[in-house]
Amino acid sequence: MDISVNESKFSNASVLIERARVLSNMLTETYFGQKIETQADLWKISGYFYNDARVLAETIMCMIVDAEELLNHASDDVATK
Repeated sequence: MDISVNESKFSNASVLIERARVLSNMLTETYFGQKIETQADLWKISGYFYNDARVLAETIMCMIVDAEELLNHASDDVATK
């Protein structure tokens, strides 16, 4: 039995997963990694910083959904011979 898969879809999914990982690290370091020691430090996690974090999180979620769809379609394309 020969099993073939759509390598292009797996490759594209791998790229999306790696990009999501990089964005996740950026989000962790630039937003969640902030040291808030006094009330004066709250600006570090408010305003446009919060909006940037939201955009990064939404982008990561979209990439994950796209990667899952690629992997699901790649497995649908599996042909047994």
